Amino acid sequence: MIYLREVVYDDDIKNEDYFIKNFPDAQSPEELALSCLFLKRKAFTYEHEVRLVFDSKKPWPDDIYHIFVQDPNEIIEKIILNPRITDEIAILQLKILKEKFGFKGDVEKSQLYTYNSMRYKTNINPFPD
Repeated sequence: MIYLREVVYDDDIKNEDYFIKNFPDAQSPEELALSCLFLKRKAFTYEHEVRLVFDSKKPWPDDIYHIFVQDPNEIIEKIILNPRITDEIAILQLKILKEKFGFKGDVEKSQLYTYNSMRYKTNINPFPD
């Protein structure tokens, strides 16, 4: 079975009440677990992610639509890499995607955990006489 869905971005995922409220039609723990695969924190909203999940344990339905994509460049605009990888790994993945697979879109490392340093100037003397 194949599931193709947009990712839901939500920061209110704290306990099982969230799932009961937002997935009332889930008829089994497996269906509820599947729904969890399409959830992410709001911090990742900029990714506009769509996920494709393949469940090899379920029978393949006869009426499934087959989508053949000859050129992934027609449907993938950008690939955002894990923000925790090193710059060296990011460069290697970029090279593989561009040279080996011929990806023409943008490839960038997520900036989710990148912080700009800030400096503040104050007239307060922390060491008064």
